[in-house]
Amino acid sequence: VITVYERRVTAAEIPTLRGHVLSDDDRRRADAIRALMTTGRAPLTADDRVSAETALVDLIDDGIVEIDANHLRVTAEGKPFIRNVAAFFDTYLSTPRQGPTYSKAI
Repeated sequence: VITVYERRVTAAEIPTLRGHVLSDDDRRRADAIRALMTTGRAPLTADDRVSAETALVDLIDDGIVEIDANHLRVTAEGKPFIRNVAAFFDTYLSTPRQGPTYSKAI
């Protein structure tokens, strides 16, 4: 009996395939997080802008984040908190999870 893995190797294919299927929204959010983490700026859609102004109001008031019509920007004072700001774009952090949580910003 030939297994699926042996058949894939024989066909010069990857014998195992793991990963995640990302939606267009997942990819857009990942790009925004990557941009924020590398440049300190992330593009905002109109919907993101409204949500960010509400969700990040304390960070805006503290001078950690600035928001204009098209971008969210972390200030120099806010750089130590950039992961907290990036969490805004991660919709899966607000989704209840089963199992242990290994880290959480306070």
